[in-house]
Amino acid sequence: MRFKISSALKDLIGKDLIVNDNIAIFELVKNSYDAYATKVEIKFEEDRIIIADNGKGMTFDDVRNKWLFLGFSAKKDGSEDNHGKNASYRDRIKRHYAGAKGIGRFSCDRLGQRLVLSTKNETSSKITQIFVDWSEFERNQRTEFAEIEIEYKYIDANIHFPNDSNSGTILEITGLPATDKWTRKKILELKRSLEKLINPLSETNDFQIEIICDSEKDKDSEEIANNKYDRDIVNGLLRNSISSIFNIKTTLIEVQLNNNTIYTKIVDRGIEIYRISENNYTFAELKDVRISLYYLNRSAKSLVSLKKC
Repeated sequence: MRFKISSALKDLIGKDLIVNDNIAIFELVKNSYDAYATKVEIKFEEDRIIIADNGKGMTFDDVRNKWLFLGFSAKKDGSEDNHGKNASYRDRIKRHYAGAKGIGRFSCDRLGQRLVLSTKNETSSKITQIFVDWSEFERNQRTEFAEIEIEYKYIDANIHFPNDSNSGTILEITGLPATDKWTRKKILELKRSLEKLINPLSETNDFQIEIICDSEKDKDSEEIANNKYDRDIVNGLLRNSISSIFNIKTTLIEVQLNNNTIYTKIVDRGIEIYRISENNYTFAELKDVRISLYYLNRSAKSLVSLKKC
């Protein structure tokens, strides 16, 4: 005998497991991060959410054999890294994936009834699209999961991925619940949640997240005029707010080792107060080393604790 899988499984690993919309979008953005994206755009419209990245994208075979393979995770399997890496700091370190359970894709079901996925790998000549109507899985729980067919097609249309990338994935989610609108307050809560994916100590833009919502631009202009904080503005690139605390409220000792020279500087609350360069006689075996040591006073510690809450 064999197990049979009811189409009702969709709810168990989708709506029932992913408890709110913020977590759903967080999971989808993590998938973009794991696909080596350097830019993710999240666009909110009246009855549509679009999440677009410039990651390595997928071929037709990837969509069929990985994305549509329930519970399969190429990240766990080890096949995720076989092709399509973008040059990134994530390639130069022992890298840990943000998600590896093989079910994050069902976050789309939490957000809306219908999904159009458009994706392209650098090696692909065409864009692969699939169309999923999640309500088809809810009609009859006696229907087996694998019996429900998913429409797909190839297109030659010029779809733009973030930063004009030649590869990436776009999720277009429609049929949003009428009773659970994406209000300004809700989008700002999402923004604070997504800040966790931004490295507060990085000086380079290794991973950017941008929120776009045209209906909130006028309100954003009012808030900017009133000198509101960045976390009170909906549109724009996300910045980890802890970084501003480090720059304003802390003392930084930074040491860099380049070739045969050690550079040391001290910055106090954003102002450089000391700098020295010395010959490296002691650490000849080390190369390209950088150490940043922050000292937090009581005020900075209180603010960091508040931001974490």
